[in-house]
Amino acid sequence: MTGFGRASDETINLKVTVEIRCLNSRSLDVIMKAPSYFRECEQEIRSKIAEKLIRGKVDVWITLEVKNPAISGRLNATLAEAYYEDMKAFATKVNESGMNILDSVFKMPDIFKAEDNTADESDVKALMNALDGALTKVNEFRIKEGATLEEDIHLRIKNIGDGLLAIAPFEMPRVDRHRKRLKENLHSALGLDALDANRFEEELIYYLEKIDITEEKVRLQSHLNYFQEASKLPDAGRKLGFLAQEIGREINTIGSKANDAEIQKIVVGMKDELEKVKEQLLNIL
Repeated sequence: MTGFGRASDETINLKVTVEIRCLNSRSLDVIMKAPSYFRECEQEIRSKIAEKLIRGKVDVWITLEVKNPAISGRLNATLAEAYYEDMKAFATKVNESGMNILDSVFKMPDIFKAEDNTADESDVKALMNALDGALTKVNEFRIKEGATLEEDIHLRIKNIGDGLLAIAPFEMPRVDRHRKRLKENLHSALGLDALDANRFEEELIYYLEKIDITEEKVRLQSHLNYFQEASKLPDAGRKLGFLAQEIGREINTIGSKANDAEIQKIVVGMKDELEKVKEQLLNIL
């Protein structure tokens, strides 16, 4: 499922901001961009993300803003000078005064560093607080999206059920039509004026059993009912995927046995609704 979250936390020296964006994926794939100052925290960050988001293509950006350079005493002078010269040259090129270049330089990534290259305990705590806040917002985003998906999926399943009901009026006329056609074909092909009624009915029953869809309709309705029940269970994504396969199997069998143009039209509509359900199920955890 898609999601977005952004949160910040501060210490006396710096402000930490975590921004998370995620897209649907069958597995968890985390791409993280973070200052080297927090390099030792990377595994803990990934573990927390895996615990909260389970799966998805997740992009994580962690940025630092030093609030008080004089207190921090962690200026990366070589990198700061390089940033300054680049910004000054660009300001001259675009005819800008460049009055706030230093403020911009101090906000660049890795411009400040710890002397031992290890994050302070308070800074790590701020990072984790910001990470928790961003993950909470991502899941809130997902919950809202999930409610919309649930409504759409239930509508599609209802439409399939409505299609199942719409088949009923065409079933008996189909039987009568096949009885008439079979009798006409026998007369035409064999030139028989009189048929053994009992024998004819026996053969007709045998033929009609091959196109009977009663069992498929019962199983399909059972799958639809169970789908609606299972959708309310936690961690239902995989179970709903299996049920969608079973629903598709019954719809296909009805279509192959229908031997009727009107029923085939209904079956095509049911297949279309099921495909939309399957697409939405890919977004469910």
